[in-house]
Amino acid sequence: MKSPRHILLSKHAFIEPRLNAARQQALEVATQGMDQRASGGFVLRLWDELFWSCRRIWWGLAGAWALIALMNVIATGQPSSPTKTAAVSPAKTDVAVTQRQLLRAELFGSATRDAVKATPLLPRPRSDRRPSQMVA
Repeated sequence: MKSPRHILLSKHAFIEPRLNAARQQALEVATQGMDQRASGGFVLRLWDELFWSCRRIWWGLAGAWALIALMNVIATGQPSSPTKTAAVSPAKTDVAVTQRQLLRAELFGSATRDAVKATPLLPRPRSDRRPSQMVA
């Protein structure tokens, strides 16, 4: 008894030479294109293998970087410069910290103004810090 595979193959055996010819023609067209690219040199092969094969990914990365740069310019108004941040003196930062503590005391009512002013802003060794102060 013949299997279904043998029945189908015997019924369509006459098409096999035409399929082989079509396969051979497609391989010739594909190898001609590869030969032309391979003869272009090292730079062209490098471009084809590294960049052209994944061009959608490269366009996506370029778009993401452009979006990040745009958001950075919008958020800061201007590109940031290190000279502006270096110009702030330590005395100004101490005053800003004290003002922040006073505002926090007013908002939450947890301490009075005098208690906040009485606390010195001296840095302590790391071993003296409590874990609750590290989580801010």
